[in-house]
Amino acid sequence: MLYILISILSLSGIFVVFKIAEKRNLSVINIIVVNYLFAAVIGNIQSGVNAFSMFTQDWFLMAFLIGVLFFASFVIIGVSTKLVGLSITTVAAKMSTVIPIVFSIIYFSENISILKVLGVLIAVIGVVLTVYKPSEKENKKVNVYEILIPIILFIGMGTSDSLMKYSQHNFLDSSNIALFNSSLFYISLVSSLIYVIVTKRIKGLLNKNIWIFGAILGVLNFYGVFFFIKALGSEIFDSSIIFGINNVGIVSLSVLIGLLIFKEKLLNINKIGVGISILAIIILSQA
Repeated sequence: MLYILISILSLSGIFVVFKIAEKRNLSVINIIVVNYLFAAVIGNIQSGVNAFSMFTQDWFLMAFLIGVLFFASFVIIGVSTKLVGLSITTVAAKMSTVIPIVFSIIYFSENISILKVLGVLIAVIGVVLTVYKPSEKENKKVNVYEILIPIILFIGMGTSDSLMKYSQHNFLDSSNIALFNSSLFYISLVSSLIYVIVTKRIKGLLNKNIWIFGAILGVLNFYGVFFFIKALGSEIFDSSIIFGINNVGIVSLSVLIGLLIFKEKLLNINKIGVGISILAIIILSQA
């Protein structure tokens, strides 16, 4: 349970970094590039292994796919937010946890109990209600891209989480998690650098505040993923339950941080969602 808690705290901390950076009008994309660099180096140091050795590992293809999906998901989130708004995009991203949950149950033949099914259903409802915001585009005619892009985001993020579980089960143990993490962040770094060069945003990397925020984000990102993988490898809960608890925990804590620290406004439906999400965590932890 400690691994899950540290992962939730670390990944929720990313929300705080982005929120403060936004208030200072710093480039999110450039912070993300620096974040990948620091996360990769931290993993490299922690593993104590030459970074180039990742090319010879039997899990390299998995790390490559997850690393590319990590950054691709960020780009798709940006496109989706512009097309359909933040609410639908957030729901699509958070609902993607359904894919690894189903994957874990089917692929690993995990036990299906009434309590587990109830917990997952309540978690999905809680997440949707927690992030719900009235859309400003409700009366606008929807085109095919406004339907397709959130679906691609949903599938992409769900696939990366499923590949993470597959990698943890088939390739990883306590001796190589750090190198695996480092590898996927190096791949994300290369992907993001190509993006900022093509979009001509490379000059933003000269800002020292970008490096400060990127470094903090890199630490949170690395250990958030690191302890999440360790949680998946533990035998306290089934992987399907861990995915549910982790995702609901991050959403709930991020919303509470926004409410208490940044004085963000919550609709009554969001408050109900937080309550339902906490209930889901309690149910899943007992499943």
